[in-house]
This record gives sequence, C-alpha cells and structure tokens, in this order.
Amino acid sequence: MNRVFLYIDGRNFFYGLRSIHPSYTDLHFDFVKFSRLITGNTWKDRALQRIYYYNAPLKKQVNPGLFKEQQRLFSRLHSDPLVMLRLCKLVGRTDDEGVQRFDTKGDDIWIACDMLQDANDDEFDVAILVSCDGDFLKLVEYVQRLKKCVENAYFIGQGSIALRKQCNDIIGIGPELIEECIL
Repeated sequence: MNRVFLYIDGRNFFYGLRSIHPSYTDLHFDFVKFSRLITGNTWKDRALQRIYYYNAPLKKQVNPGLFKEQQRLFSRLHSDPLVMLRLCKLVGRTDDEGVQRFDTKGDDIWIACDMLQDANDDEFDVAILVSCDGDFLKLVEYVQRLKKCVENAYFIGQGSIALRKQCNDIIGIGPELIEECIL
C-alpha cells in the first residue's frame, strides 16, 4: 500500500478555482474529499496519510466578512486529523498604478521544506503537489532523487509544462472534479 501525502498551494488553488468559474472560492470547498478523490485510494493501492494546506490569513481590517469566512475554513481544516494547516504571511504592497495588492509570502519555501523533510524521513511513497507553479521544478527533482514518486495535480489549461513533465504522473483538475467538492 503506497502512503500518499498531499501538498496544496492554497493561493494557487484559489486562482485555479476561479479559472473554472469566477464564483468558486476555496472558502466553500471540501479539501478532504478533493484529496481523497485525487489520491485514488478507492481504485489504486494507496492510503492518504496527510494533507498539507498552505495559505495566508486575510486581513481582518480589509474585509471583516471574508476574514470570518476564511477563519471558518481554517477551523474546518484544523479539526480534521489528516490536515496540517500551514499559515503563511500576507504582505501588502502598492503597485505602479497605486492599487493595494496582497501577496502570500513563505508558502513556497514551506512546501519545499515540508516535502523534502517528509521524503528524507521516509514518511510517504507518493507526494502529490497541488500547484501550477513552475518554481517547484527543482523540489520535484530533489524528492525524486530520494526515490520518491511525485505527482502534479494542476488545473487544466494552466501551469508549468516543465513541472508536469518532470513529475512521475499528472492529475488534471477540471470542472467535474471541482463541482463534486463544492460545499
């Protein structure tokens, strides 16, 4: 039985949801059901062992209602024993046109550290990276050198072709899968 860990890049996932339908949000999404579906533990010789979810808390003073909904999501994730919630920092900046933007900081390095540590400690056989971010290419190479299988779950029509080619397998995320997990 292959032990499977998922590493979900939360901010990247949010934009992937929006690419499928503009009204979709991670705030009303069943990440555990989604993880079980893409792991394939009902039709492959696999056991989902852990789900890491990386994201940054929204700023309460910017949007109190959205902040409250996100806190409910974090509470739901935190209450599931399979889920390891990793909260990063949300950093504000003003772009060239004077518009306030927020960026998540620390998520990529935290994903890399967790996956490398887990691979080195022989915690999993298969890592599923749920991200379209090509910056993870070297991470995948290093984890594969540790004789681990790395799969990339990506939103269809998005993401890094080089990352998908490097991975041992790919899982396309499309509307049917997403709609099954909307709460």
